[in-house]
Amino acid sequence: MWIHDKIKKDLEDIYPGSIKKLNNIKSIPYEKAILLTAYLWESCFVTTNDIWVISCRGLLWQIPNDWIEINVEEILQHVKID
Repeated sequence: MWIHDKIKKDLEDIYPGSIKKLNNIKSIPYEKAILLTAYLWESCFVTTNDIWVISCRGLLWQIPNDWIEINVEEILQHVKID
């Protein structure tokens, strides 16, 4: 499906191989991990396309909650939501 391909490409553009490492986000360089998380978070709100939102939410849920909580302020600095 094109949506999944586009999301995967966007994540790969931020950090190659990242889609398989989301559950172990600490193995990704910190700044890239922040950008990946911000991309997914923002993508949950910037479209009305349900498949896109569900796909991004599913990927966001792969990132450990404790890592997001620790880094939430840094992540939100990169999220642009109207």
